[in-house]
Amino acid sequence: MKIFEFKDTKVFFNDFNQQQRLVLDYSPLINHSSMPSYLVNQKGYRTNNFLDWLSAIFIRVSQWKDNGAIASNGLVYLITSLLTVQQLVRKQRDFHVLEIGCDPGALSVLIAEILKHFNSNNRLICVSEEQVNTEQDIWLQLMSTSSAADIVSRYIGDFTDLPFRENYFDIVIINGNTQFAQVEKVFQQAALVLRNQGTLYGISEQRPDVDVAWSKMLGAADCYPVDEETVVYAKQLSAKNRQVLMAQTTQNKFSKIKETVNDNLTIIKNSVFNLNNLTKNELDKTIGVVSQTEAQVLKIFNQLISLNLKFYLNELKEALINYRLELGEKTVLEKVCRQRYQQLVWEIENSEVF
Repeated sequence: MKIFEFKDTKVFFNDFNQQQRLVLDYSPLINHSSMPSYLVNQKGYRTNNFLDWLSAIFIRVSQWKDNGAIASNGLVYLITSLLTVQQLVRKQRDFHVLEIGCDPGALSVLIAEILKHFNSNNRLICVSEEQVNTEQDIWLQLMSTSSAADIVSRYIGDFTDLPFRENYFDIVIINGNTQFAQVEKVFQQAALVLRNQGTLYGISEQRPDVDVAWSKMLGAADCYPVDEETVVYAKQLSAKNRQVLMAQTTQNKFSKIKETVNDNLTIIKNSVFNLNNLTKNELDKTIGVVSQTEAQVLKIFNQLISLNLKFYLNELKEALINYRLELGEKTVLEKVCRQRYQQLVWEIENSEVF
């Protein structure tokens, strides 16, 4: 049995379990002659070369396999690519796609070229945690060969703390070819930046941790098993799916913020009760820590549910500034600083959030 079968306008994948799965139906393109897959032939007629373009994807993956650019047989790349094409066929508009874990770059190139083929306004962002020298950067070397590199950008940073705004991406791909230290947090981040009714793809290539995380956090999904240890997952996330995952993400963020606030309070306490021995530079740093704490508190309370906490932080900062500028008798100013600190601590200790 062939792995992929083309029937009319449909492409089927015959999976490891001998189940035939529809991965692409491009019938909506047949009557859209404005699509880039239509070309003018020698007689002036517009003809659809979509199948030729689709075949080129298969050929590209086969070439990568032959020259060692990819370690696997490339089926996960083909399945994910075809599923992405299906999304673009259904919704012909601008798309924003995020790939979390983008090494070695083969899937990045395929997705980029698919996106650009449909619409040059489409965008792909690829996330990697490791910065390597240009000479050793396989992703960069592979992407430099692509005609779609201009719609791609890469972010180097923490998979579990992405800087992108919420509800932004139409498609998020969790590429299990990358090793994730905290898989569940990666899923939470994906849900956070994915739009309502956006599509999440997960590639699990000999990655039981991805399988477990998907089952635990998202439950039922469309599955495309390639072999005993390799699966491509696909799921359109409902508002409920996203809310559950985002709630977990928010709780994790709050835990980090509260830890930072508590650390800052220790620094502030040591300074407030030792003002006489601080240099002006040390006082400036303490004032800066108070400002940082205020910013962290704002993140927790979303523009201040607790006005008292904001008020006491401001009062403490003003008291420290007055002491720094010697705007009054030092012993009195020192006493005010300590009082403001005690008020702040009391407010935090009585806060339900802390």
